[in-house]
Amino acid sequence: LQNYLGIPLPAKGLDQWLKGEPRTGTAASILRDLQARPERLTQDDWTINYRWNEQHKLSEMNLGRKSEAGPIEIKLLFDHVQE
Repeated sequence: LQNYLGIPLPAKGLDQWLKGEPRTGTAASILRDLQARPERLTQDDWTINYRWNEQHKLSEMNLGRKSEAGPIEIKLLFDHVQE
């Protein structure tokens, strides 16, 4: 996939980004909503947009970046099963 896209996927920061936090070691900016949850995080030329459900759980995470091959968009959807 990296050969096709021409850039590495953001695996290095993904674990932190899933928590709504920037990864350490590079500059980042973060925009928070009224409940102090991350709404948009920008780091390493990636922009991550977060969506939250009514139970305040992460429901969607959209990662975007421009590259020589064109824009790259990755969408992660989270399905929270009721226990």
